[in-house]
Amino acid sequence: MMDINKITDEISLLEPLQPTAIKLASLTSDKNSTVEQIVEIIRYDPALTADILKFSNSAFSASQRRIINIKDAVIRLGGSRIVEKLLGKHVQYRMKKQLPSYGYSENDLWRHSVAAATAAEILNSMTTVEINGLSFTAALLHDIGKLIIGRIALPESMEKIWLLVSKKSSACPVETAEKHVLGFSHADIGANIASAWQLPQPVVNAIRDHHLTEYVTDSITDAVKIANITARSIGEGIGNEGMSVAIDFAIVERMGLTHDAFEQLCAKTAYKFRDVMKMFEI
Repeated sequence: MMDINKITDEISLLEPLQPTAIKLASLTSDKNSTVEQIVEIIRYDPALTADILKFSNSAFSASQRRIINIKDAVIRLGGSRIVEKLLGKHVQYRMKKQLPSYGYSENDLWRHSVAAATAAEILNSMTTVEINGLSFTAALLHDIGKLIIGRIALPESMEKIWLLVSKKSSACPVETAEKHVLGFSHADIGANIASAWQLPQPVVNAIRDHHLTEYVTDSITDAVKIANITARSIGEGIGNEGMSVAIDFAIVERMGLTHDAFEQLCAKTAYKFRDVMKMFEI
């Protein structure tokens, strides 16, 4: 078992989110928030204002006219998209690194995370179930706990984890193997990171529970579960796990989707994925 204090120390070493990002994440998770409230937070951050104006006038936003003030930019992009851009900018350099403990080459974890976030966004437009506006954010960060495990777990511990996962007789998913060997999973650590960054509780819950097979009542967790599987289904972030994460069609149906609709989700995600990757390069 790994010392929990060491994990806490590693999390504390991560660069905290900007206060602006925390406030915006809280606002965008509130369906009663207004454009004016979002603008009020952004306007006191000159660097962020410049970034958002640049982004709102980029090819990605497909604006047909030049946007020169922050209110128009917020209306054009939406608060959730701004939070997505902020968080992506904050974590991408870490998530682009190699993670040999999970069989990830350079960029693999980042590509998986962006693919999952893309799937969550598309799913939001395909389902009649109301999903928290931060499902993209939760999906983007769902595997961030792997960064900590990959950095501090001993090689022999990771060998034990993959031995358990590879045994067909045990049918042991990676998060179960992590808990058996280490005492916790990457989902547990990811939730602790999200909590330390003061992200809204639905995001923390979705990261923590994205591998749970039990029924959960909040749709954002179901959305992240489906998004994770979708990313793997299009070949992003398979690593040492392979396709050990099975598609739970009970979750798909809870989201109001048919089996055919899931296939459509995969196809749409694969098509849009590259555009979303480009968003984080602006």
